[in-house]
Amino acid sequence: MNKNILSIHILLFIITIIFIYIYIDSYTENIDSESEGEYENNLDSIQSSKEERDQTVFGSGFDMVSCEQVTEKDIYELCTRIMKNNPDEFEIIMMANKFNQHIGPNNIYGAKMALYAKKLLNGTNNEISVLSEAGTKPLISCLNDGIMIAIGATFGRGLIENDPLQSKLAATFFYKNKSVRLEVKSENLEFTQKYIADSLKKHQSMNNDYFKDVRDMGLYVWEHFPQDDLFIITYPENENYCDFNDDSIYVYINRLHNFFHTEPTDEKILAFIEQDECVYNGSIIKDDFTLTILSIWKSNDETILFEHIIGEEIL
Repeated sequence: MNKNILSIHILLFIITIIFIYIYIDSYTENIDSESEGEYENNLDSIQSSKEERDQTVFGSGFDMVSCEQVTEKDIYELCTRIMKNNPDEFEIIMMANKFNQHIGPNNIYGAKMALYAKKLLNGTNNEISVLSEAGTKPLISCLNDGIMIAIGATFGRGLIENDPLQSKLAATFFYKNKSVRLEVKSENLEFTQKYIADSLKKHQSMNNDYFKDVRDMGLYVWEHFPQDDLFIITYPENENYCDFNDDSIYVYINRLHNFFHTEPTDEKILAFIEQDECVYNGSIIKDDFTLTILSIWKSNDETILFEHIIGEEIL
C-alpha cells in the first residue's frame, strides 16, 4: 500500500514538472513574438524617420535646434541666454567641448578664433588651412581642438599644421591667396590664466574641484568674450614673413614637405622653389639613399637643406 502511495506521489510530481515546463515554454514564445513585433515596429519607425529627414554630403548627424536638447544644467542656462545671438557658434562650441572631453577656455578660444578667421577671409569650411602656434602641451594645445572642430581643418584632412616649438594661443589661417593671423589678446589671456593658476594653487592638484573652476572659466569665456573683441589680428601678406628666423624656416620646410606628397619630378621640385616667395636657386643632390634639396633664402643667401630618404614613405 505504501509503495502504491509513493508511486502516485512520484507520478503527480512528474505531471507537475511537465505542466510547469509547458507553461514556461509557451510564455517564452509569447515574449519572443512580442519582442520580434516590437523590433519590427522599431524598424518601421526608423525607416519612416529616415524618409522624413534631409540628407547632406557633409552633415555630422547633429544639429542644435533647441536648448531643450542640452543635458547639462549650467550649459542649458547659458543656452537660454546666448544661443539666439549666434546659434552657429553655440553649436560648434558644444561639439568642441564634446571632442575635447571637458569644457575649458582654450578650446573655446580655438573655436571662436577659427570662426572669426573664416569670416575675415570669407572662407569655406573644409577649405581653410591652418598653421597653429599652440604646440603640443596642454593646456595651450587645447586651442587646436576648437580650431579643427569649428572649420573642419583637421589633421585627417591635412589642413592643419602645428608648430611644436611654440606654445601660444595663436594661429594663421590660409584661404586661396589670403591669410590672417589671430592671437588671443593679452588681457583676455592673463585673465583666464590667473584664474586657473589660482585654482590650481588652491586645490593643489587637478582634481574635480579644479576642473569645476576650469569649466566655470570656459563658460565665462563662451558667454562674455565675443569674437570681434578677442583677438590681435594681423595679415601676413602685408608683412615680411620671409624674415630669416626659425618660424619662417619651419613654415617653408612644411610647404616643401607637403609638396612632396604629390610625388613631384625633379623639374617640378625646382619650379616649386623658384615660385616660392622666400627662397630661390634650388638644386638637387642624389645618392643611392638620399635626395637632398638645396635652396637659398632670399633675404640673406643662407642655404636651406631638405633631406628625404629614398624609398621612405612621406608622412
